[in-house]
Amino acid sequence: MNVNDYKSLHDLPESAHLLMRRQAANNLYLSELWFSTMMNAGLEADAQVSIYVVENDQQQCLALAFLRTPAGQNGSKFAHWVLSRHSLAGLTNFQSSFFSVLVDDEDSDSQTALVKLIGYLVKSKPRWHLIDLNLMAPQTMAYKVIHQTLNQSNFYCQPYLYKGNWYERFAFADFEQYVSSRSKSNKKAIKNYQRKCRKLQRQQRMTIKLFSQADEAELAVGIYLEIYQQSWKEPDLFEQFYPQLIRRAAAQGRLRFLCIYLDGNPVAFEFAIVTGTQCVMMRTAYIQAYQHDSVGAIAIMLMVEHVIEQDGVTELDFGTDDDRYKQTWVTQRRERYGLVSFNRATGLGRFYHLIDMINRIKATAKDRIKAVIKQEQQS
Repeated sequence: MNVNDYKSLHDLPESAHLLMRRQAANNLYLSELWFSTMMNAGLEADAQVSIYVVENDQQQCLALAFLRTPAGQNGSKFAHWVLSRHSLAGLTNFQSSFFSVLVDDEDSDSQTALVKLIGYLVKSKPRWHLIDLNLMAPQTMAYKVIHQTLNQSNFYCQPYLYKGNWYERFAFADFEQYVSSRSKSNKKAIKNYQRKCRKLQRQQRMTIKLFSQADEAELAVGIYLEIYQQSWKEPDLFEQFYPQLIRRAAAQGRLRFLCIYLDGNPVAFEFAIVTGTQCVMMRTAYIQAYQHDSVGAIAIMLMVEHVIEQDGVTELDFGTDDDRYKQTWVTQRRERYGLVSFNRATGLGRFYHLIDMINRIKATAKDRIKAVIKQEQQS
């Protein structure tokens, strides 16, 4: 097996694109759409991307890894660390909810390919001081093999619980069946949004428009920027990331951008991307002056209805973090883990490991103090 390092998607061998298409059939976060947008509009000025390809003697791609340097990217546990350029991380950002090295789980050589890849990385010159792979699913073969291989190397590998991802897998025939399956309180909330929606339509105040075609991309981008700038949300760190994602998704027929107009003005949107049977709810925003009309929740509701009934999706993904509103729409939560590894053979690697241990001790002590205080308050 051979490991090669590429800097551009265009330079990848066809077998790598084939592996990516297979792995991304129902997963946005393993797709060329996602990685290409990240590389073009989701990186700091000093960041560089390396795409590692493991091929067998028949030039078949067995493993594909999108990595970046330095580590400490936006959305990372180590975002506030001052990290050397000789630190490595998975190509993720604040919006990612999953990451993995791409492998074919059904190929008997996949584990060997992962071992080969990690062996190549830990022996690279100049040496990496820190390697951080976050947002991984701990039950997968890739996670387990990477963890084991790093532990057997000259790196100290520490797993950590990173974030929760709210989602739901289902097989509903229509939106009515979906609503019927909700809890009593969530069903009541959705019924209330339906009543508000019908009232606004009866008053002829509401217009609904769904953008999904390539020639509608610029209209969707314009609405996105107009509403987002008037919403409560902080400005995006990478201001071109979402506009580019909208354009690229539209070009592939995967964009679902629903806009609500009140009295002729765009006031709320729900931006989603459909990948096979998966729908990722990328972002919701609304103008705060219309909050009492629940326009944000209505936009989510109408999008969920559309992707179930028109796209036939069987998975909704609401991304990471535990925002309360997500539990109205989906019922399952899975944990995403990280693997951070420190090079025992370098001074900076040992220093980063020391800082990480101190932070863990402080966090544990803080949790114990909180538990003691809570116990005293209850007694």
